[in-house]
Amino acid sequence: MNNYYNKIFCTFVILFFVSCVSSRKKNEFLKADAADLVHNVVKVIQDRCYNAKNPQFLGEFSTGSMKIAPYEMEGVWENNYNLLKASVIGPLGEEYLSFSVDGYKVNYNNSSRVLVDNDYFAQISSLIASMGAKELRSFLCGQYAFHISDENDGIFIVKETSPELKTENKKPIDNINKVEENELKIEYPDEKVIFNKKYFAISTIQISSYNIEIHSNVSITKNPKGNGFGVIVNSRFFYGPFSNDAQVDVKWVGYINNNNVYPSSTIFRTKEETFSVSFIEYQ
Repeated sequence: MNNYYNKIFCTFVILFFVSCVSSRKKNEFLKADAADLVHNVVKVIQDRCYNAKNPQFLGEFSTGSMKIAPYEMEGVWENNYNLLKASVIGPLGEEYLSFSVDGYKVNYNNSSRVLVDNDYFAQISSLIASMGAKELRSFLCGQYAFHISDENDGIFIVKETSPELKTENKKPIDNINKVEENELKIEYPDEKVIFNKKYFAISTIQISSYNIEIHSNVSITKNPKGNGFGVIVNSRFFYGPFSNDAQVDVKWVGYINNNNVYPSSTIFRTKEETFSVSFIEYQ
């Protein structure tokens, strides 16, 4: 699993610099039609987010206020993703702290009680608990930005930055086709195609019984060395009937191929704090 992360690391060092965040303006957007490649990419994300045989992750967690080296954290989902068992790992592989998130409730391992008051771990576990075990999975795999559940939700093409699709012999990009049970396939255009497209997505999710509307700037770039796409999502959260700004931002970076979603990093920014996770392994 480490091999593909080495590959996407170089890709997303570049993608971080070319990604952009723009404010939503009138008449900037056109609804992406059903044949647009973005729907293929989103379908892989949605189908694979909650379809892992052994759902788990290993990543480096850090916060903006704590001026210490990132800590490794590993977690395993059980009970249809409603239970997350997690551990904080030291540099020599020792367990500093273990806890579980059952729904939205955090339970600490009694033997690690001495570390519960540490602000660093308290902030991270509090963030995870506020989202809930199942919703955390949605955030880590990028699904949160494409959860279409309201009539105003959808995916739009950004007219100002719509790129040209160039090739000597233009070929259509087909929708995802089921080729085998539990296997998805994206039909890719000619290798000479240059694909780098910007989208705007609106989705609605529920966190702790609150309906949250999410506005996301989405960048999709074809991997020039293989059949896959780099995806960057910059999101802003809004709540209430008047779309109040929640002052919460999330940046998700990942890699999508025919069969899976490989998150690279996720950054949560609130008014008070910044949390980040860089993935070492994910499935």
